[in-house]
Amino acid sequence: MPSRASGAASHDLAALFQILGLQDDAPTLRGTVLLCVDCEAFEFDQSKVTEVGVAVLDTKDIRGIPAGDNAADWISKMRYAHYVS
Repeated sequence: MPSRASGAASHDLAALFQILGLQDDAPTLRGTVLLCVDCEAFEFDQSKVTEVGVAVLDTKDIRGIPAGDNAADWISKMRYAHYVS
């Protein structure tokens, strides 16, 4: 578990480790893939999508790897794309 996180951030990160099964005493969520999609719309016409971002993290790629400062070691395992219309 990262030691540099403090306060609420440390608690949140500990909860994330537990949920993802990244601690030895946690149940393992084998095959878990996290998918994040972010959409941005035109400010004056929200029916027009202007940007879409997609990020994918397969938890098998980070098993046993400490997150590092600001989760940099996990971010390096992430696949992502950004589309602009």
